Amino acid sequence: MSGRAWLLGGCLLGLLWTSAARPVRAAPGLCARSAALQRAVLAALDAQGTDARECASVTGTQLAGLRALGQAEPVRVTRAADLAGLDGLETLRLLFEGERLPPDFLAALPRLRVLTLVTPFQATIPSDLLAPVSQLLHLTLATGGAAVPPDLLAPVPRLTHLTLDCLPDPAAFVHAPHLTHLDAPCLDPAVLASVARLTHLTLDCLPDPAAFVHAP
Repeated sequence: MSGRAWLLGGCLLGLLWTSAARPVRAAPGLCARSAALQRAVLAALDAQGTDARECASVTGTQLAGLRALGQAEPVRVTRAADLAGLDGLETLRLLFEGERLPPDFLAALPRLRVLTLVTPFQATIPSDLLAPVSQLLHLTLATGGAAVPPDLLAPVPRLTHLTLDCLPDPAAFVHAPHLTHLDAPCLDPAVLASVARLTHLTLDCLPDPAAFVHAP
């Protein structure tokens, strides 16, 4: 065999050994996260046919491959680090039990399209909370009555569906030109002037007739 053939064979063997020896990427600290999050991840993996019986067996690749989490019920999360490695998520339902949402809470979720966020203890919501999820289309916010910053929607101009449990600031809708579905407790008449594409409106109050001047 020629020297070149020996060299080629050695390179191939080296590549095969490297591939076989390379460890599977482990999920970053999944077992250190809340029991609720662990259960949700294992249930989501099971639903898509992945055999993962305990948190220690979940790899980082499997974690990143998840597309939806919290389908049955919102997942209880207390810190941004709980969402690390879930960067493939497109649909997420969360329950945050704290006093203030950290600004980087959603930083690990750039592909998110549908978000439900429940904050039962009136957590303070930072105005740039949605900056990392600029592709968001559907947003449900249950804040327990906490105020929503007027510029909260600025980073998500593609938003089409919005559900709120508080009275929204009319200024917020300047940032939602593509909104087609709105569900809120009540509505300031000025809101409809900003959402020309709105086709579905659900309110818990009797609206001011003046509002519908903007909705022919």
